[in-house]
Amino acid sequence: MEYRSSLVAQTALAGGIVTLLLAGLTLGLQVLLRRRVRSLERRVQALAQDYTRFLTGSLGADRLRETVARAPAAVVWGALERFADNIAGEEWARLSWELEDLRHVARERRALVRASPWRRSIAARRLGMLDQPGNREALHQSLDRNPPSVRLRVLLSLARLRERSGLRWLLAHPEALEGAAPTIAVAVLKRYGQGFADAIRPALLRSDPRGALVVAAAEVLGLWRDGASRGSLECLLGSQGLEERIAAARALGHLGRSAPRPRARWAGSRPPRRSSRSSAPPATPRGGCAGTPATRWPRTAPRASPR
Repeated sequence: MEYRSSLVAQTALAGGIVTLLLAGLTLGLQVLLRRRVRSLERRVQALAQDYTRFLTGSLGADRLRETVARAPAAVVWGALERFADNIAGEEWARLSWELEDLRHVARERRALVRASPWRRSIAARRLGMLDQPGNREALHQSLDRNPPSVRLRVLLSLARLRERSGLRWLLAHPEALEGAAPTIAVAVLKRYGQGFADAIRPALLRSDPRGALVVAAAEVLGLWRDGASRGSLECLLGSQGLEERIAAARALGHLGRSAPRPRARWAGSRPPRRSSRSSAPPATPRGGCAGTPATRWPRTAPRASPR
């Protein structure tokens, strides 16, 4: 009996020691992790400040490139993620140019093709932070090679870069947005900016105007208060899909005019004649609501080297 009691006591003591060791190990790992996170945050903040110093002229390009080349990938992309949303135009082009041929960028381009889907999504997101011709090409070429989850990330990055080829591909493959969250579909088109409204508008006039792309196009054109889309949106009110009709009505509401009641089909109707002196857009597109007009793309100046 005493032997059994002694054995139970020893087992309980051993269990207690193991529990204390595991608790101490867990606490130590948490402390170590917090220290690494704080260290990473300091390095990210310092590199983001170097980006600012470069753009203000207080840090030379060679020095910046050396600093970025030595930094770990997590620091480089963490600083860019924090910094990229606050710059645009010439500043964005200058910074992107200086980081063009560094190993971190080349690694992400390889990962976009060869890595796991999860890693490819990260690569697509990172490449969209730098406005570089090589990044645009790599993103566009990966559209047909990646699964849907990665493809959405690629489309978002191409939209951030306002790359025409990405929008052309999307208009030719509207099924790419099917299954995506409505907010993601809207974000893809919205990132292109209002200058691409003429290119997005024909999405409303497909022979069968249904699907996530049509809904997103209606929402975005309405948010932009694109008056030239009024006729197309009124046509969309007669479509077969409920979500499409709702999006059209909401967009027309943004345009400041109450939407007409939906009709069963508008494809065979003829638009009312208007005076040639009137500058207002017609109530319906020419030829009725059927058919897709030629896409008009915004004119963009050729990119010049910042150097």
